[in-house]
Amino acid sequence: MGVVIEAAGWFGSIVTLVGFGLFSSGRIGNGRLYQLFNLVGGAAVSVNVASHGALPSTIVNTVWALIAAITLVRMSRRRRGPVLTLVPDAAPSNVVPFLTGPVQVLASSLHPAASQPMAHTTPIGIVGAGATATAV
Repeated sequence: MGVVIEAAGWFGSIVTLVGFGLFSSGRIGNGRLYQLFNLVGGAAVSVNVASHGALPSTIVNTVWALIAAITLVRMSRRRRGPVLTLVPDAAPSNVVPFLTGPVQVLASSLHPAASQPMAHTTPIGIVGAGATATAV
């Protein structure tokens, strides 16, 4: 049984460090995979340190695994809303634009004699906090 507990400690340590390394290097984001690394690693280390009577480390790793488990549950319940909302005529009255101004739009001319694309200036407003946009 002692070999299994030691193996769990080493496995949990490696899983936690690999997850942290991947996250810190930008290879994975704070998503389900990263939280799964934290859950598995924290739980495995908790088993090991509890068997050695290391109460502070047991508490830290158990809480670490619980935070990951709670985060995974919340991620699975979260509904994904629209990333971009276009409002054709007017911005909603409860939205305050934080970036407005003319944007140059290049369009190919339909006239055969024109060799250069025609530039059109179209005012738009980007509104909201995050990824919500409104064409005004």
